[in-house]
Amino acid sequence: MMSPRWLFAGLFILLVACSGSPDSPPDGDGEATSELEADPCSGAAVDCTPGVCVAKNGQASCDCPDGYMPVRYSCESVSDGDTDFPDGDLPGDGDMECEETDRDADPEEAEDNICDHLPTDGPFAGLPCCGVEAMVFPCISDLPIVQTDNQGGFRIGATDNNNLFPLGVWNEWILVTYSSTHYQTGSYICNYYSGLCSLLTDEAASLNGSIRDNHIIWEEIEEWTEGQTQKRGSLWSSPLDKIQRIQVSDSITAKFTQHIYGDRFYWIGRNRVEDDPTGHVYTLNEQGQEEHLDQASGSVATFTVYDNMLTLLNGANQLIRLNLDDRSETLIHDYAYAVGNLAQWGHTLYATDLSNSPNPFSHCGVSIITYNLDTLERTPLKQNDGEREYWVEDVWEDWMVFVTCNEGAADDPNETCCESSGMGDIWLRYLPTGEEWNLSDAFGDQVGARMWGPLVIWRDGRNRIDGKGKALYGIDLCKHAELKSRFSECASEIGQK
Repeated sequence: MMSPRWLFAGLFILLVACSGSPDSPPDGDGEATSELEADPCSGAAVDCTPGVCVAKNGQASCDCPDGYMPVRYSCESVSDGDTDFPDGDLPGDGDMECEETDRDADPEEAEDNICDHLPTDGPFAGLPCCGVEAMVFPCISDLPIVQTDNQGGFRIGATDNNNLFPLGVWNEWILVTYSSTHYQTGSYICNYYSGLCSLLTDEAASLNGSIRDNHIIWEEIEEWTEGQTQKRGSLWSSPLDKIQRIQVSDSITAKFTQHIYGDRFYWIGRNRVEDDPTGHVYTLNEQGQEEHLDQASGSVATFTVYDNMLTLLNGANQLIRLNLDDRSETLIHDYAYAVGNLAQWGHTLYATDLSNSPNPFSHCGVSIITYNLDTLERTPLKQNDGEREYWVEDVWEDWMVFVTCNEGAADDPNETCCESSGMGDIWLRYLPTGEEWNLSDAFGDQVGARMWGPLVIWRDGRNRIDGKGKALYGIDLCKHAELKSRFSECASEIGQK
């Protein structure tokens, strides 16, 4: 049986660092470096045929003609193991992904290309190449962003032997945590349009981090309990206009579920050093000191924040609205059963709950419910009908990305939806009209979707081996036949890349 797909904040994973010998530095002297800075397209590793190389922000990229897609510093035919998808859907069979590129088989080749073309301008400027120097963080990584079709589909990293968690997306930036035999384990920040990724840390990376409003924040686990749960962690951040490492907090608490809004960071802290497992929401005050925000009598499981309003889940079943201006708290709903994923945009909260389940004390039969946080009005949005279940994943402006589970889609057709071996689809809903589009119906489990503007990413199990390993897939809706006209970002020069 699979576990519930709606994730609680107390779930963590220790990413075991993979070993490997560092590559040698690229050949060349100072004079060659000066030529590279003047023209990044002049490197021997760049071959954009039949397209042309374009230098932008000190980086080389390929402008490819129809029928080809950019992969690192070359143009590859979409017929080489890939297929056109006229409706904009991603491939429905993991076998289509096996011949996308040979980078997975030879990651050293990708790193050689990266080291030959380190950016001289922009957010990544001045960062060393990972593995060439003594692993100074952050550094430029060989983790690739690979186009998987000509309708906007893409993948980050390898397709197998990996565990990759999408932590968030903001504009063209993607924050992930990665564990793999192909690439260095750790937390990465990737720029979708440039195709570059920076390794922020490879030490004690955890399933925690957030990205928004030109900042990223992530946790590094410092100490473990005897039972191998997180005991103490430190928080780090970086502005996105200059990738770096800035320590936010090194207090004695374990730190979970980070969020960013404006110039403020928020997280759940648990003082396990002093044997107090109770979780509460913290932020930094104007003096840079940690400040406890909520007055919850239980332990905060997860929360969301938007503007001056923070919504938290106290225990597993009590939704509370916290006004950040005066710290007043209002009970939104007191459930007799557990509540799952939360997402918030403006003064509307989206929650995954079991209100329409035939057995709400199980984990089967989940639906999506909305709450007006001003009036506290509760409205069912997508209800479990016995055949399909629904999990809210993320909300951006008028768009909601959600997951459905298909009844009978597993190997055993008698299994209930929530007990299946992992058959989930990624859907997008335009909230004002209720229009919906299937973004991925690939075989396997697709969960953890994140959205900002026309970029949607998720954790994808289409290439799992023996039930293990997930990759990160996504779609650029600026290349989706039906949806590209719905996003103003697609009309910009960078959105048309």
